[in-house]
Amino acid sequence: HRSIDPLATASMVAACRALKKPRSLQDACVATGTSERDAARYLKLVCAALDADAVGGDGSMDKDTIALHMARVMPKFCQLLQLPPSVEHIATHMAEVIVERNYCNRRNPMSISAAAIYLACQLEDSRKTQTEICHVTGLTEVTLRKVYKEVLRELPTILPPGYQPTVAPDRAFPTG
Repeated sequence: HRSIDPLATASMVAACRALKKPRSLQDACVATGTSERDAARYLKLVCAALDADAVGGDGSMDKDTIALHMARVMPKFCQLLQLPPSVEHIATHMAEVIVERNYCNRRNPMSISAAAIYLACQLEDSRKTQTEICHVTGLTEVTLRKVYKEVLRELPTILPPGYQPTVAPDRAFPTG
């Protein structure tokens, strides 16, 4: 039956999250040949029914689960975008600080990762367009821009200690 596939996929993603080995819904859907839209609906139902610790009733994940998820996806995204290790290092640091300090506590880890990558690319002069980053991460450009703007306000507090960007922040992110 067709409705069993998205339910099984959603259950697998919820189980992975509960075991602190998160897998993206998108990756699971590709692997199982399931509609992401249908699986997402079931994922909300499964998480609500299980009242899973890793995924709250509002769909949010705890900090440990988010950190594990980002540790898994950040290298993958940076590799697909053909970014240098310095960009990956800075993006990972920024994403960890964003999560730790709850700067974007209602945001999904994919959007935080994408925004951190975009910011790191700008600072390291490894220009990637929002479209390129969204293509790899599966986000919409609108979502990337919203999260990027939220994170940009906190830029001085999320950069690694002693970090000297290749491009000055006022040049990388003109305000005017």
